[in-house]
Amino acid sequence: VPGWFAHTVCPFRESGSYFYFTFTSLVFHRRGHINLRNFQFCGRNLNELLALNILKILQMHNSKRSFYKKYNKCIQCKMYFINISGSMTYNDHLLCADLGGLMDLETLYQGVERSINQSRRARRQSPERAYNIEVLLGVDDSVVQFHGQQHVEKYLLTLMNIVNEIYHDHSLGARINVVLVRIVLVDAQKSTSLIELGNPSQSLENVCRWAFEQQRKDANDKEYHDHAIFLTRQEFGPTGMQGYAPVTGMCHPVRSCTLNHEDGFSSAFVVAHETGHVLGMEHDGQGNRCGDEVQMGSIMAPLVQAAFHRFHWSRCSQQELGRYLNSYDCLRDDPFEHTWEELPMLPGLHYSMNEQCRFDFGAGYMMCTALQKVGPSGAQYRTFDPCKQLWCAHPDNPFFCKTKKGPPIDGTTCGDGKHCFKGHCVWLTPDIIKQDGSWGMWSEFGACSRPCGRGVQFRTRDCDNPLPANGGRSCSGPSYQFQVCNAQACEDPYQDYRAEQCSMMDNKFEYQNTWHRWLPYEHPDPKQRCKLYCQSKETRAVVNMQTLVEPGTQCSYKDPYSVCVYGDCEKMGCDNVVGSALLEDKCGVCGGDGTKCKTHKFNFTFVEKKGVIKVLEVPRGARHLLIQELNGTSHILAVRNKASGDFFLNAHGDFPETRSVIEKGLEWEYENKNNKDTIQTNGPLKNDVVVMIRAASICGPKLETGLMLRNATSSERSHRNSCHFGVIVDRHASQFCTDLKLHTAHHKVKHTTDLILAYFCMTACCVLRVVYNSGSQTFSL
Repeated sequence: VPGWFAHTVCPFRESGSYFYFTFTSLVFHRRGHINLRNFQFCGRNLNELLALNILKILQMHNSKRSFYKKYNKCIQCKMYFINISGSMTYNDHLLCADLGGLMDLETLYQGVERSINQSRRARRQSPERAYNIEVLLGVDDSVVQFHGQQHVEKYLLTLMNIVNEIYHDHSLGARINVVLVRIVLVDAQKSTSLIELGNPSQSLENVCRWAFEQQRKDANDKEYHDHAIFLTRQEFGPTGMQGYAPVTGMCHPVRSCTLNHEDGFSSAFVVAHETGHVLGMEHDGQGNRCGDEVQMGSIMAPLVQAAFHRFHWSRCSQQELGRYLNSYDCLRDDPFEHTWEELPMLPGLHYSMNEQCRFDFGAGYMMCTALQKVGPSGAQYRTFDPCKQLWCAHPDNPFFCKTKKGPPIDGTTCGDGKHCFKGHCVWLTPDIIKQDGSWGMWSEFGACSRPCGRGVQFRTRDCDNPLPANGGRSCSGPSYQFQVCNAQACEDPYQDYRAEQCSMMDNKFEYQNTWHRWLPYEHPDPKQRCKLYCQSKETRAVVNMQTLVEPGTQCSYKDPYSVCVYGDCEKMGCDNVVGSALLEDKCGVCGGDGTKCKTHKFNFTFVEKKGVIKVLEVPRGARHLLIQELNGTSHILAVRNKASGDFFLNAHGDFPETRSVIEKGLEWEYENKNNKDTIQTNGPLKNDVVVMIRAASICGPKLETGLMLRNATSSERSHRNSCHFGVIVDRHASQFCTDLKLHTAHHKVKHTTDLILAYFCMTACCVLRVVYNSGSQTFSL
């Protein structure tokens, strides 16, 4: 927020003298390094240095842009922004600060590192989506004592409503709601322990830890918060410091927090500014080209000059927010209803100018009346609109007036029957009173996103019946609906939509200074699956492409029906109806009970042969395929496409690692545990595949084979006695098999009306089991 200006009014004169209190500006930037050999820059020592040794630093470095580099053994460097009022202006700087003990908590929540390519900007989020920042508001005892226990809640609700309106400004380019879910008033003893005077780094660490400890355990609790805002009137930093916050910490359980100095309703801009940093925004004009917007009241200005009648988000803030917003998954859920005290349409209807002066400058301050008197008798008044700027003075010196260069809040009484509105004293007519928005009619559904293979189409509605006006609430609920279209399968060859999107990055996304061929990748975290992750064919590195998958993309290869829509996985049934719970049975019949399924089960051992051995062919349409090696060997299972002959799993003979592979729209999971290989996929197979084994040695000649057919036909039952049984014994077997036990053959046939099971029970060193389901295919050895 702007620093205060002193205005001395000379009695009985037309004009007075203006005194502007300013200090030398020192900027700490984060895009480089400089060696400050003799100083400790890790943790709070840097902040002490900033507060106490500014002149010494200026003498050492002629440039106002300085760069810092860590020299102590910091666990991790974190970037913080400091916001200072006009009496002193530092800007953003790199602290080698690790939030102290918070690093221990932070390591509990480490996720997949995101590789951000700075040469390209991620696609902006859908403008239709609303994001909700559910806020825990922490308030220390200094704020409670200043406003009073009886009045503090109403003040806080008014302040947070203003913050919410700031985020509703159209210049932000996104629909963000700041939703207050909980207020915690901190007692005097705890407040003293949280705020270390003159030490913003340690104070922020304490506040973030405190907020983490306040989190509800159940994510479905209506008081579960995404972000913590802490207010204090204590001086946690050098004189004039207004806010302190981590950067891009939103949704992080430890780092999604801000520390703010509360000094009146203009503090709403400080809160919005610091929360902007947590969302990923940087200062305008520092590392970007938006310095020209600072004087126009941009909220992310290094020295915030926004006011109630003049504020906006710069084009850089909009772009920086768009770069990160899609990654903040915690903001996607709808908030619960909360029963806070109902507030008036305009916040100033509850607060006079005198009260606002007290909030801004402290006890005793009132609206300055000296500006109104121009004659010796004081009987004459010049034309003066008190709503243009709120000027305040203390009764001990009524001719020394102060202002924060902002108007009173809208609704403040300014004359008989008149109120302040956007910096003017006016009559409150219906056309300027707050008007809540309401939805218009739905549009027709638009074009389908895909010609085949299940696309989606949308219809939209606008919040224009009527439009929200003068701070009125926007419409609640979705602004779009979608439905599945063109669900018929595409003609061969099979088209994997996620794979297509990854392959389009081949010539667009450079990773680690190298071009790659990108393959589809399914993230193990379900919350990440509607973001486009791809895997390098060359290095197998997994990279976040910093964009969402296209609407209509399957959320998971294990779920062929649920689709991604603007970053959310929308659950669907096999009937392609949104929200339906209808499921397929094991052989793919929608709503089926499994009675039409066949389960094929085979156990194999292998003859004396080394090299690549064909095990069996599995037909197109097979589901729930499971291939298991029953005892540990050095052999390697592999799978190839029958039509092309290409191996897509374990193509090379080297010892593979446990992993997943995407092929023709299916995820194949390979596991090697205790030298036992397992391959499985849900299916259905889009083409015939051949299961192979790379035999590293001669595997014993003992045979264990089984075939199970469910719902066997009459023809299959007529051949049940034609099954061949036998035992193969080889004199070299003991050279290659351990724990060799020779058994005589047991000719045993068990049959019922719907089951045939034929088997031999022998023990050998290499046994393989294959199981899969099918609907109509038959199988032969």
